[in-house]
Amino acid sequence: MILALSNHLWIVNLSRVIDGITAGNITVAQAAISDITKPHERAKAFSLIGVSFGLGFFVGPAIAALLTHFGNQAPAWGAAGLSFCSILCTTFLFKDSEQAHQEKKPFRITAKDLGEAFNFKPIFQYLRDPRIRPLLYQFLFFNLSFSAHISCFALFAERRLHWHGVPFGAKEVGYLYAYLGFLGIAVRSWIISFLIRNFGERGTSKIGFIAQGVGFSAYAFVHTIPGALIASTISSIGSGLIRPSLAAMMSHSVGPKEQGIVFGVGQSLASIASIVAPIVAGILIGKMPLATWALFAGSTILMAFFFKVPKAEPTPT
Repeated sequence: MILALSNHLWIVNLSRVIDGITAGNITVAQAAISDITKPHERAKAFSLIGVSFGLGFFVGPAIAALLTHFGNQAPAWGAAGLSFCSILCTTFLFKDSEQAHQEKKPFRITAKDLGEAFNFKPIFQYLRDPRIRPLLYQFLFFNLSFSAHISCFALFAERRLHWHGVPFGAKEVGYLYAYLGFLGIAVRSWIISFLIRNFGERGTSKIGFIAQGVGFSAYAFVHTIPGALIASTISSIGSGLIRPSLAAMMSHSVGPKEQGIVFGVGQSLASIASIVAPIVAGILIGKMPLATWALFAGSTILMAFFFKVPKAEPTPT
């Protein structure tokens, strides 16, 4: 709502800060899935989260593109309405796992809790842990690459792509994102299960790194809509393979009581990436040739390919 009502840059920034502070729901969802699924089924379960992301990425941009007919503020109002629906679903549909029920304590926020919110010790602790360190670095590079790409893609599309002689705007970018969301649903619903059965989670994640790296790098040479669709297809397949594979391997690498913490550390690294990457990408796309931005996003994710991930046996639930 604040974003929809904003008329100054500082208000836009305030809306993003509030959104970031309240963005821990994915960590809770991943921890809950780890609690209620068997270890060998977690990659498939995490891919279902990806399906929901893909569905949202499919429907959301399409809705936003349609709402632009009513002004640039309309998509923000639509997003606020959908967020309210998610609050209702969480309130009435979400149920804690049996383990969470046993460990549940009365809800209250203390000064100590607020201090823990800014405690970065778990990040450094797990970045030193050989069980999980390579996966966390891979997750960091994945988010650096993805944030660099997604934060500046609209600027790239406006300068490189045209529809009926008119540069790409919010509506055209929204429809392209909807296409990517549809691909995400397909990858996480069917393709990833086949790849994990045949190549395992580590092999599937490596295929994803290569695909996303090639797809993002290919934008350096894109000047037409068909070229953009090809690059988007390759990179979207890669992104759809990476996230659930890494999440499953992270859940296998630590004990049940650590999984929520590790997913929280992963999201903290993702938040750091979402701060750093757009700044770097903005500088590149503003000061350098457009190809530099694309090659930066592509080469960043390819760096994740070279981290050696130790084999971890699935931990018992």
